[in-house]
Amino acid sequence: MLGNGSAEANALKEMNSLKVFFKAHKGIAGLILVDITYEPSDPEIAKFTENFKIYLDVLKKTFPNLAIGLDLFGAFLIDQYNDPKRVWLDFKVLDVSIDFYAVTMESFSPCNADFKTGTTIKSGKNINHTLDILADVLQKTSIPKAKTYFKFETNPKSPDDTLILCDMNNEKLCELPSNATSDWCSDTIATYNEKGKFSKEYGAGFIARYIDFEDKNNTCKCEKSFFAFYALLDGFNGITSKPCELFDNRN
Repeated sequence: MLGNGSAEANALKEMNSLKVFFKAHKGIAGLILVDITYEPSDPEIAKFTENFKIYLDVLKKTFPNLAIGLDLFGAFLIDQYNDPKRVWLDFKVLDVSIDFYAVTMESFSPCNADFKTGTTIKSGKNINHTLDILADVLQKTSIPKAKTYFKFETNPKSPDDTLILCDMNNEKLCELPSNATSDWCSDTIATYNEKGKFSKEYGAGFIARYIDFEDKNNTCKCEKSFFAFYALLDGFNGITSKPCELFDNRN
């Protein structure tokens, strides 16, 4: 849509579809636009920023009360600004038309021996994707802190791609024998606190991803159910959460 024909004509055409959608789904207050990143192997889109700005302005004009968010992968931001493969978005141009940014930490780093305490770590030697590096990149992009929300997963990860979320969560981490979960990568209460603190320092808040796969039954015997979310919240509010022996000792 951004690369073929008139950007404004393409945008106006999509607005007709959105009008139909919003008429059938009352009460929607905002949209988060996703998949705006593209791989080096994809066709080059000329005037990417300019055409996307046109689309955003048509969207704003058509739905003036709609909050517009942009989903951005943290790892892609780091790669794009530290080792650019092509011209991408200019946020200095776009920011006036965007209400908030959701910077996602999914696929931030793989689950392996280097990331046993979570796949989103604050710092590390010879590692390309860390929170400290991301903080530096965000300043380069001119994305405002007041509009930035960090999206963290609240479930473990595994190198085994055959496992689904229901089979790989905090409850299972504490419930299963240690040999069944020895290769899983998981945060601790302390590292969740760390991520919450990071969200306060460099953003306006955080989004807890996959919270519905959290330990709702408190099998880990932590201070309360949904402890990963509350540990993020504590960190954001400058509170040190109580350790959770069964959960922390599995990591």
